Amino acid sequence: VHTSGTAQNSAVVARWTSEDGSVVDEKTNTVTTSGDARTVFRLSKQGGLSLGKYTLRILVDGKEVRSKDFAVK
Repeated sequence: VHTSGTAQNSAVVARWTSEDGSVVDEKTNTVTTSGDARTVFRLSKQGGLSLGKYTLRILVDGKEVRSKDFAVK
């Protein structure tokens, strides 16, 4: 996740949800920056994800700033 600007202990959250809206996983990193920053999130599930559609939502300080749909086939 690319962020820019000034941030002091901002919570950057990656939330993966399944098609029915249930949370598959959620990870939080705290970012302090005065410029560009990159935060890496990884989703790892024992046995892999079930087939289906999912959404990755990125939140900064509790507000959704981006989402991306993807499918496991």
